[in-house]
Amino acid sequence: MMHKIYTVCFLLVSITVFSQSEKEVKNQQIVWYTYNISWKLNNNWQQITDVSERQFINPTAQHLWSIRTIFKRGINNNWDLGFGGSLFIRKLNDPYKTSQLIVPELRPHIEFNNTQKLGFGILNSRYRIEARLYQNTKDGALSDGYYFNNFRFRYLLGWTFPIIKNKSSSTETVFVKIQDEIMVNAGSKIVRNTFDQNRIYFALNYKISNKFSIETGYLNSFQQQPSGDEFLNRNILRLTVFQKID
Repeated sequence: MMHKIYTVCFLLVSITVFSQSEKEVKNQQIVWYTYNISWKLNNNWQQITDVSERQFINPTAQHLWSIRTIFKRGINNNWDLGFGGSLFIRKLNDPYKTSQLIVPELRPHIEFNNTQKLGFGILNSRYRIEARLYQNTKDGALSDGYYFNNFRFRYLLGWTFPIIKNKSSSTETVFVKIQDEIMVNAGSKIVRNTFDQNRIYFALNYKISNKFSIETGYLNSFQQQPSGDEFLNRNILRLTVFQKID
């Protein structure tokens, strides 16, 4: 069932991208710096928090800053339930423009994760629903309260497998990650961009120890804008540090 859902999503994205081939596509280059830390609270629960800084390159400008916290509970050997929220402070969506008003965004979400063996690696599926709320503005300035903009449904399928082992301990130290994620918008304010974006990610993860690992990868994000006629094709270098605390 999971593979059928993924195949349908992939075909929908392909059709959407093909049908929009003559629309305006703007290319951007960005680097993401992320620190991800996870705490094992007990045998069933863990907390994961990540902090991210995102910068445009050529020209150099800050894109956004974010923090996300997730609480996860194991359901059985293959499934877990997660819930949490994010704060996004987006400075610019275009490095060639200046913005005097920075509007914070809140994203509460709930997710289900499935993990299973596939060949010599691990197959992971994530089903996430998030609500997007923006701070109110009045007369060109921030005001009290937040308003609901839309829901976003996200499906990610990824495969992680080892390629290098430590000779002395025979444990895997370097892993390859391959992921594809599709995002779809829903809500009364969504008129021309039901398809939000598709993300394809390739990365190498180096396990320094049982507590630390570092990851570098390339992410391509193809996103439709609210106008429906404009798209952002983003080439992203992603650098991540992972830490675990028992």
